[in-house]
Amino acid sequence: MVIAVASTRAAQPAPGIRVFHVRETVGIRRTEYPVSVTIPLPKGALSDATHARIMTNSAEVPAQFTARTSFDDGSVETLDVDFNASLEPEEDRRYELQFGPSVTATLPQGRGLSAQDQPDAVVVGNLTFSRRGAPLLTSANYRGEGIGTGSNGLTVTDSMGKRHDLSSAQNARLEIVKPGPLLVALHYTATVPIDDTYGVSVDMLLEMPNSKTWLKTTATVVDRSRKQIGRAHV
Repeated sequence: MVIAVASTRAAQPAPGIRVFHVRETVGIRRTEYPVSVTIPLPKGALSDATHARIMTNSAEVPAQFTARTSFDDGSVETLDVDFNASLEPEEDRRYELQFGPSVTATLPQGRGLSAQDQPDAVVVGNLTFSRRGAPLLTSANYRGEGIGTGSNGLTVTDSMGKRHDLSSAQNARLEIVKPGPLLVALHYTATVPIDDTYGVSVDMLLEMPNSKTWLKTTATVVDRSRKQIGRAHV
């Protein structure tokens, strides 16, 4: 006599769902346009960013997931979702984030970007960023042609009209926030001395999507005395 014992697997809990919409507002067709969404989640709902996927019209959308902040138990508190959307003029499209232990995403296929961490620089595609910040972009090559040499980066002008660039920056740090493949994001922080006793903090977010040839730079300069800085530009 043979006795067969069937093993049973505990049913996986239903995935959590968050719905959001992406709308084209200018009236032009968008092709593979970069979209970034930040979604708050309840404590314990998502153990890590690998157990999430994006759906629209019952089809999965290639997406990149990054845990922006975490709870004290290690679960994801806020989740960054980066993907590319092709929309008709003024189209409003419904997307659904599914998350939980039973959810796995299909890895994005095709052309992607990656960040290569080097001792003195970070290389993203054809762009090389210096950890010193001056110049911030040390090279930009296109088909073998160097188009990014020379002085560049953030310049701060104080209330007396004196310019301060990142060549004098202290405690400069360049770190990879999002390594790709759909979006690479770098975070640069430093202190720029204004005089012998005072400096202002500089914070820059550098974003590069895989579907467009652009570099988006968001710069913040904090002058705690509220009297030194006249303007800042990149």
